[in-house]
Amino acid sequence: GLYVRKKNQIDPNSGLRASGGFPWAKGALDQALIKISDVMLWKAEASIELGDIETGMALINQIRERALNSPYVRDFVDSDKPAANYQIGLYPTNVTQDFARKALRMERRLELHNEGHHFYDLVRWGIAANWINDYMVAESAKRAYYAGASFTPNRDEYLPIPQIEIDASGGVLIQRDNY
Repeated sequence: GLYVRKKNQIDPNSGLRASGGFPWAKGALDQALIKISDVMLWKAEASIELGDIETGMALINQIRERALNSPYVRDFVDSDKPAANYQIGLYPTNVTQDFARKALRMERRLELHNEGHHFYDLVRWGIAANWINDYMVAESAKRAYYAGASFTPNRDEYLPIPQIEIDASGGVLIQRDNY
């Protein structure tokens, strides 16, 4: 989300603090609103949906190749504490549109993890209701607060209009049902 930074850096002018100002909102880093990888994945998605699978897969592979050659990817070798080493490889380029969509969706989850995009991706792809309801059913067995929860299609994809905006519109804006 907005306040959970994936790549924190210490501000050299902050002394012993990692961030200045109000602790949950202000930090030494500017907030990146759009990453170049996000723009590339937008273009890849558009290409795939328009039938230009090769261009879409080439863009996805360009992002994967950057991750593959990152100096931060390290093999974890400790016989006392085994861990899975994620094998980053390139996708084949001569694939079906369905495969390309799955690759794109996986890459968006990997590349934009914890940045607040996933819900909106699910809505855009038209799979939010199934994905979220399946998740709630699976999690309700482990967490009681999911029991009885459900995602309602054609309602829960959208946020309510703030009441202050409805009031300021002079009756032009009307709240959706169930809010």
